[in-house]
Amino acid sequence: MRSCSTLAKSHRPLAEELFNASFHCVWEDLFSSHVSDVVVDNSLITGIEMVLSSSQVPKSILVSLLNLAEFMDIQDRPLPIDVRLLAQQTQFANMFAKCLRYREIEFASKNIPPSFECIDALISVNNQLGLSDRAIGVLRYLRFAYPHIEIQPQWLEKLCRWDDAYHAYEVDIKICKEIYKDDVPWQHDRWLQNELGRLRCLQALGEFEELESKAKLLKEMLKARDQMEEFPAHFSVSEIQRLGANAAWMLGKWNSMEEFLEGEMKGGDVKDVVLEHNLSFYCAILAIHNQDYARATSLITETRNLISGSISSLLSESYSRAHRAMVTMQILAEMEEVVEYRQFAEKLNLDVEALKSTVVVGEIKPVVLSPSSDIKSPEKSTLLSGDLAAKKLDLIRKWKARLKWAPKDVDVYRQILVIPFI
Repeated sequence: MRSCSTLAKSHRPLAEELFNASFHCVWEDLFSSHVSDVVVDNSLITGIEMVLSSSQVPKSILVSLLNLAEFMDIQDRPLPIDVRLLAQQTQFANMFAKCLRYREIEFASKNIPPSFECIDALISVNNQLGLSDRAIGVLRYLRFAYPHIEIQPQWLEKLCRWDDAYHAYEVDIKICKEIYKDDVPWQHDRWLQNELGRLRCLQALGEFEELESKAKLLKEMLKARDQMEEFPAHFSVSEIQRLGANAAWMLGKWNSMEEFLEGEMKGGDVKDVVLEHNLSFYCAILAIHNQDYARATSLITETRNLISGSISSLLSESYSRAHRAMVTMQILAEMEEVVEYRQFAEKLNLDVEALKSTVVVGEIKPVVLSPSSDIKSPEKSTLLSGDLAAKKLDLIRKWKARLKWAPKDVDVYRQILVIPFI
């Protein structure tokens, strides 16, 4: 290691590769003869835990420390770091395989029953890894080993049992209304979380009319609460905005979508690889519809930058786990292609609504120019219209070719197929 030190100082990638091995060497030298010092008042471990607990630490450093903890464990020198902290941070960093191991250690503790957070995380992480049978098995084991633990609606939601989850949320909301007769949802976190859970179930079930009306009512309640000084802004506003905007978009109610997205985007910087969970995605859709292409391009870039950090951590585990993030990047690229196409149409002074009929069953039709067009020659008009129609046809063929190789997954298809509707 010492012979590599000079080169590592001048070549950062080598230093990063040797970090784990270097730490192991120093650890052995410091604590080989004083094992008790490892767990008793160890400032090094305290410092690592402080860094892991900080919300200001860059993602790259967080990933490096989590990889270090795993490396030391493999070397049979596990660091005495709280397993719950490691589980929380690995899940935050999208390192799901590592998170699953830490959560299973926590779940298997013989002294205390598993916490709601641990159970929730186990179900989520198993789903993220494509282990749906194991996620279902968690609930079955709970019913057998811990019958006193009540099955929560959010667990059913994570298992995609949307009807069961919806009815469970309905029951909980009725109970909250009986307990807090003179209050409103935003005054009680349990009540508000049940309302949000019901909205998510309505989205998954495709009940967009009901989702829009309930989201609008809840948003108005929170908006009235925000005007009261004693109640600060709540993070749940962003989720209501997202769910309401999705429903309005699916129903083609652009004015309603604009109402949901108006004002400050509280918690809009969600770093989720699923586009439907990012407010900036809906703002970009609305900007494209309103022909504000500069803002749309800016929002697409902003969304890409937000989720780019997640891709690196997912790729560090395996390509298959990063595939959903790669699909997201493809969709963002297709949105930029839509912007480019519509800008090209505007340059030709074409009526955007008339463009919808330029391609019929794979045939190119000439486009009628708008009355304001300064292109006088009929031959030139037909030529430019044909160029535009050819561009659209090429775009459609390109999207069909990409869809051909997409995995046969409903969630992936739903995410990919929304772009042609723009």
